[in-house]
Amino acid sequence: MIPPRQQWCLEIDVTNACPRRCSNCTRLTAHVSKPFFMTADCFKEAVIALKDFPTQSESPLYEPRKSLGVIGGEPLLHPQFPDLCEILRQYGPGRQYVTLFTGLPVDKHKHRKLIYDTFEHVNENRHDQLCKHQPLLCAAEEMVPDKTEHWQLIDQCWINHRWSASVNPKGFFFCEIAATLDMIFHGPGGVPVTADVWRQDIDYFREQIKRWCPRCGVALPMPGRVDAEEKDDCTPKNFAALGTLGSPGIHRCILQQTKGYDPDEHRANWEPQRYLKEAPYPMRKLALAREAKSLQDVRALTVCVNYDDLLALTLPNMKRHFGEIWVITTVDDTPTQNLAIRHGVRLYTSPAFTEDGAHFNKGRAIEECLDLMGRRGWLAVIDADILLRPKLPTATLEPGSLYSARRRICEDVSAWQPGMAWRDFPLWSEVEYSGFLHVFHADDPMLKGLPWYGTTWRHAGGCDSEFQSRWDQGHKRALPWDVLHFGPIDTNWCGRTSPRRDSLALTDSKSNQQQEVIATYRSHEFAKHRLIDPERVLALRIEASEPALVERARLRLALCQQCRSYRGDWCWDTSGPGNSTDNFVARLLGGTCAQGNMLE
Repeated sequence: MIPPRQQWCLEIDVTNACPRRCSNCTRLTAHVSKPFFMTADCFKEAVIALKDFPTQSESPLYEPRKSLGVIGGEPLLHPQFPDLCEILRQYGPGRQYVTLFTGLPVDKHKHRKLIYDTFEHVNENRHDQLCKHQPLLCAAEEMVPDKTEHWQLIDQCWINHRWSASVNPKGFFFCEIAATLDMIFHGPGGVPVTADVWRQDIDYFREQIKRWCPRCGVALPMPGRVDAEEKDDCTPKNFAALGTLGSPGIHRCILQQTKGYDPDEHRANWEPQRYLKEAPYPMRKLALAREAKSLQDVRALTVCVNYDDLLALTLPNMKRHFGEIWVITTVDDTPTQNLAIRHGVRLYTSPAFTEDGAHFNKGRAIEECLDLMGRRGWLAVIDADILLRPKLPTATLEPGSLYSARRRICEDVSAWQPGMAWRDFPLWSEVEYSGFLHVFHADDPMLKGLPWYGTTWRHAGGCDSEFQSRWDQGHKRALPWDVLHFGPIDTNWCGRTSPRRDSLALTDSKSNQQQEVIATYRSHEFAKHRLIDPERVLALRIEASEPALVERARLRLALCQQCRSYRGDWCWDTSGPGNSTDNFVARLLGGTCAQGNMLE
């Protein structure tokens, strides 16, 4: 075994309350009769005692950095969570050395700004994928009666080597699982939480090791159990102890055979530290995003292909408000290029709009430009046909939200004259935060993973819908002003077909392509909207998943396709990071569509 000073993390367990009841939970939350909530004074004592651990302890064996962690249960359920954060900021080792371990999406939480200000790292495991936990309650002394053999296994315990010591209201423990067992089984408690406790050799914790390691099963090579089963593997002595204590979760225990257990049977492919088949919510660094006090803090990009007549009207006001502007157009759109050069804004030309047979792949062009201008700070994507007012009221932009504005429609662009009253133009009834204006921060957690905008659409009608679906409704905010949209709605998905102000002719092919889009939409031929067939991608993803889920997923898809409102992968768009096809697969394997319909 290794002493705490060689571990990569020390954890402070602030509660064992949790909204989930995962199988073989490391905190055994299903067996908690009354959860504890660490007092602020106790938490302060622990933070002060462990403050120097990240900077003064020995180099970790496995992780590249040291950390002081706040964990549960679910720490975000602690009623004094803001107070705990204040204590961490005042007495802790510094934001770069603290980690929040949570099962909730921090970007949607009411304390998200406080979390960003306090923690630089978050381990966000929502337990909604194929997460497996080891049989914690399968006692080593029962599964392997030979003391020499089970102590050899315990000495190489992966939890001790790869995870952490722990502090809870009962004291300091050399191991987080020992702390759990002591809490559940009403043990004598840990050692005092002092400034030098984490510096002690492993022999200092010998009494804890003798008491709890033989009753624990995490060191034994055994199959893990999927969280969603909500079952606990258990051996007879631990089962009897739970019954004596009146555990509220004893009904979920599955007794395991103790005779005939052979550790070598599972050792070959046993990798318990890989408790997630994939890591959809890996340990990540939280960038400390700053508020924007005005649009001068925002860099904007606008797509303009054959919209130079309208951009000539809208670009001056964009320049008035945004700190920097990029114009994206095609290689052969000379009028737009000349206009951008004349106004002194940044220009990017790309062939991406029509690559791979696309009609107008707006998303791919946007992604190329974002790479070029840099994915940092506050950004805006605004259409070339959107006019901003000359003066705008002050609006503070908070990281973690997607912003847009109300939209008025000036359908006859030839009738527009500067100085016209905007109130005479009708407000459009929006059903989503459409792509005419998106304002967001590049470090928003919902933007992890590329691309941000969908790049597989044949036309411009879906990439921005896919983008805005990353945020739930609670994190979409309306700016305190309206904009004016020139031209009709939803008619230029395949490139411009609406009349120009200067009466120049447009190509008929764009009009024909637009009619094709409308026809395929009405006939439910949704694969024709994509450069790739989402259902083909889905089939490949299903094949690569757990074999036991394949047939269920196929049946779910067949049931889904019978729905009269089935719209291909659009049906499966859901708020959260990732593109719609990835969300489609996750929902299908999980058995619930975006509307909450169970597919069983």
